[in-house]
Amino acid sequence: MLRVILFLIIICFVAGPSSTRASVFQLTASKYDIKSKLLGQWKVISKVVWSDCDYVAEGSEAESEIVFKSMHGKLYPEWRAEGWNLVRDNAVDFFYDDSLHWERESKLEKNGEYWFVKTINDFNFDEHGRLVGISHVKQYLNGEFVGSYITESELISAHNS
Repeated sequence: MLRVILFLIIICFVAGPSSTRASVFQLTASKYDIKSKLLGQWKVISKVVWSDCDYVAEGSEAESEIVFKSMHGKLYPEWRAEGWNLVRDNAVDFFYDDSLHWERESKLEKNGEYWFVKTINDFNFDEHGRLVGISHVKQYLNGEFVGSYITESELISAHNS
């Protein structure tokens, strides 16, 4: 009986780590696969699906651009829209379900007014292979909070357009 118990313990030690390594490898391989798919330039088509901001109407659409670059093993997006300047950006975080998340802050100075937005972006590839996402935006005018809005976006690779 003691031999059977020892045998089972040995099997657990041998089998346990290898299955864990396989899971970690699959997760890492998946992240690298997604990173390679994301690298490069993307056109972003965004539509406001909800707004409590008087300056941003529900249903309005905008076009911008994101360029994903890789540095030191991390993925960095550069969001570009006419007139807007990046204030703060961070590396893309990947979640267990292969979705990606990043936050940014941007400003626009126009007609003597100072616009500022804080944006939280969550994107993923849908069942059709399209990169789609949701962004939660807080908007400020001349330092005062003026409302929030949510956009749904589709990213179109410059290679596919």
